[in-house]
Amino acid sequence: MQYDLHLMQIEEEARAEGEKIGIAKALLETAKRTIKKGIYTLEEIAENLNLPLNEVQTISAQMATSMS
Repeated sequence: MQYDLHLMQIEEEARAEGEKIGIAKALLETAKRTIKKGIYTLEEIAENLNLPLNEVQTISAQMATSMS
């Protein structure tokens, strides 16, 4: 019984993490499109999302290489 509760907790944590990843990917895809269209720069995106610029640059570079 305790094993089942532990599995349920792990499933819930995995689902929540998956949702976070999905939301992050959607935000970054939107960011990439706005950059390509010249609407926003990485600096503006970092500022608007309240994230460090280097983190946004790293994520952007990782996505660019993974989507090639």
